[in-house]
Amino acid sequence: LCDWSSDVCSSDLLVGSGFAAAAGATLLLPDDEGSLQGPNGGEPLDIGIAQWAFDHAQAAGTGTDTLPASPIFYLPLIAPMRTRGVLALLPLEAAQHGRWLLVPEQRQHLDTFAALAAIALEQFALQHVFLQAFHLHAHRRLRAVDHLCRAGETAVIGNGHQGTQQLGIDTGVVGH
Repeated sequence: LCDWSSDVCSSDLLVGSGFAAAAGATLLLPDDEGSLQGPNGGEPLDIGIAQWAFDHAQAAGTGTDTLPASPIFYLPLIAPMRTRGVLALLPLEAAQHGRWLLVPEQRQHLDTFAALAAIALEQFALQHVFLQAFHLHAHRRLRAVDHLCRAGETAVIGNGHQGTQQLGIDTGVVGH
């Protein structure tokens, strides 16, 4: 399953029962500089191909015209604002090496899944940005309120000191 604090989600689950062939899936997410991070396990992924698919927003690997010799299909997750990651699919049956992607309905289902996953990742990222902005704004407002309170406190103390002097009360505070 996915650990959202890491940059890689890996799973041996099958990619939907509606597909003609089962596939192992790995979700690759970019770091802050836009570089995809490889899984920690012994996955046979080629990060170079995955990065190419991410950078060019085009599928690569098996069943495509780009690096078709790769046994893995790299599908970029393209959201409205930008590409959010790459889904790497490894057919579990060697005999199916990319052929299941040639069925138009299968590819259409996969593209739809990728689009929905990309939108979900983008929504997650936008919520993160919103929360950061909200916390920054709240922090600035608290600092402003704190400053106003301190300024008001100083004014009250100063006015109070002047008032006690006018009344002839000794507060022990050295005058201005």
